[in-house]
Amino acid sequence: SSFRRRALSERNKTFVIALTCPAPWVLLLLPLHLVLLLLEGVVLSVLKFDERYLRQIYIPVFGGLLRRRLELRTERVAARQRCSLASTTFFTAFDWFPYKLRMLLRHGLPRMR
Repeated sequence: SSFRRRALSERNKTFVIALTCPAPWVLLLLPLHLVLLLLEGVVLSVLKFDERYLRQIYIPVFGGLLRRRLELRTERVAARQRCSLASTTFFTAFDWFPYKLRMLLRHGLPRMR
């Protein structure tokens, strides 16, 4: 994988949470996701002795959220108007074991080019 590809992936996952997560849950899950994202970036940077992980992949997610907050808010309202699901229905599609942890256990630390 490349730094650019990982950065876009992390940004897009964060945007999807911001856009689709049910209203009461987004207030809990988005900040939790951001804290875990930052922690992941710090851990990878320390383990790999390379600050680019944090600087090029994880920190830009925060800037992207701030820069596009009005657009995200507008799109969130539109998305929630198009599709209204109960929280229980929404969360049935998710596996609660963290995907990144599963991939870490299966493949080890990621290699970047």
